[in-house]
Amino acid sequence: MSGDPFDAAIAARGLAVAPAVRAFHAGEGVYEGRAEITRGRHVLVRLGLWLAGMPPEGRDVPVRVRVTGDRDGSVWRRDFGGHVTVSRLRHDRSSGHVEERFGPVRLALSVTVEGGALVVGVAGMSVLGVPVPKGLRPVSETREFEDEDGRFRFDVGARIPWLGPVIRYEGWLEPAPQARVSGSPAIPPRSSRSAGSPR
Repeated sequence: MSGDPFDAAIAARGLAVAPAVRAFHAGEGVYEGRAEITRGRHVLVRLGLWLAGMPPEGRDVPVRVRVTGDRDGSVWRRDFGGHVTVSRLRHDRSSGHVEERFGPVRLALSVTVEGGALVVGVAGMSVLGVPVPKGLRPVSETREFEDEDGRFRFDVGARIPWLGPVIRYEGWLEPAPQARVSGSPAIPPRSSRSAGSPR
């Protein structure tokens, strides 16, 4: 069974990420939190979101994420208030990218760090195996970081320059009580962390 693809990409590049980000990507686990979701309005954007199985809009949406390993990488099951999105991820050692598949959509994701935050970009994309030209694929506006309470936070966004926003979902996650899968190190309770944690 392979480890978390993002952890592999982070280690391969020697990136220094915040402790909550490192812990989230350290192994299998179940996480819970809240999120706000907004979606683009263009008809082509809506079609793409439907193909990828993206969640509907909502505020203060309960989120549950289960990360499990498989032979090639990991499977992420995201439950946004009852809407389930599943993707499969693997680390491509030759390119250094993380490959993520949502149904017929495949993304090649790059990783960098800014101030302890993990910044994720879209380096490539294909739909039904057909490569999407650079000018047509989304531009990622995605960051994972640690907030002042030491929680793992995500701000996942994408836009297409000539179509506008695609989707954005932002919020926080913590290990689910009594549900953490063996092999995933616990993020310490908020009461035991300083408010000055790096982001």
